[in-house]
Amino acid sequence: MRIDPAKADAALALFTDVIPLTRAEPGCDFYEFYCDIEDPSIFMSVQRWVDLDALTWHATTPHGQRVGAEMPAMSAEEADIRVYVGAEVLSWPFDEETRKKL
Repeated sequence: MRIDPAKADAALALFTDVIPLTRAEPGCDFYEFYCDIEDPSIFMSVQRWVDLDALTWHATTPHGQRVGAEMPAMSAEEADIRVYVGAEVLSWPFDEETRKKL
């Protein structure tokens, strides 16, 4: 995701707040944010969940909803979010057709 440079501090504060809350969730194996050293406006989140139910539940938590609500205003462009299930790549958030496949 590309963050508006003027909002980078707010994004870092948000990530700092949600990381420990998310890591404590049942089903969260790994949850990290990284910043590109050549372009500090680019952030990447790498997550590993025990299953799709755990990821879907995470999105309903107050801190998961907070990220979903606050990130668009901090972003310089729409985030490229991918969910990998084995060799399959799913788009997030899941649409109705994707939910039926799960």
